[in-house]
Amino acid sequence: MWDYLVDVIMPVYNHERFLGQALEGIVSQKTNFKFRLLIGEDCSTDGSRDIIEQYARRYPEIVFPFYRSPNVGANKNSELLFQDLKSKYCAICEGDDYWIHPDKLQMQVDFLERNPEFSVCFTNVEVMNDDGDYDNQFPAYEKSVYTIEDVILKPVNIIPTPTVMYRNIFAGILPDFFLRSLSRDVALYLLLTDKGHIKYLDTITAVYRHHSGGISKSDVYVATGEDKLI
Repeated sequence: MWDYLVDVIMPVYNHERFLGQALEGIVSQKTNFKFRLLIGEDCSTDGSRDIIEQYARRYPEIVFPFYRSPNVGANKNSELLFQDLKSKYCAICEGDDYWIHPDKLQMQVDFLERNPEFSVCFTNVEVMNDDGDYDNQFPAYEKSVYTIEDVILKPVNIIPTPTVMYRNIFAGILPDFFLRSLSRDVALYLLLTDKGHIKYLDTITAVYRHHSGGISKSDVYVATGEDKLI
């Protein structure tokens, strides 16, 4: 029996502007099971930690913060969160994205519970730019089932990170292949599709912020130490 059926991981670094919206999207989920949010707050220099502390006090049964000190960097922060995953299913929402579908977790758990041949499911997203305008959704998906061949052959990651849910096949032990990968998203999906297929659920559950401050937009990605543009 699982204490929590779903673990949600949220790496945070200087996300004060967006964090309240991200946290509200998670604590407002409607489920018939227990879930928890694991937040890795990586020694932010803004008010991110204060916001997390407020939510941890208001929702102690959901919000479980990990306060890094000193700053460990994006890769290590995420790695530590992955090591703390203990639930049957896992989801991801970075501190600058947010969920807009109150049944996101329930819908995805229901699908994975009914379909053991699938190890991952995801949905589409709205994409928001720096001005707060919606650019569009991710490119249209031409099919609803994807396999390891699709992950290997696609030139980009096909799965919007804030929409994913997957089976926890790692039990806190991360393979070297994953840790050494330059693209951990792709490495994760390669490992997962070795255990089952990927299902695209044709709905929108989240907003992905495409903004200049995002780590993936950095000119140089700093894996250890403070994340920054240099």
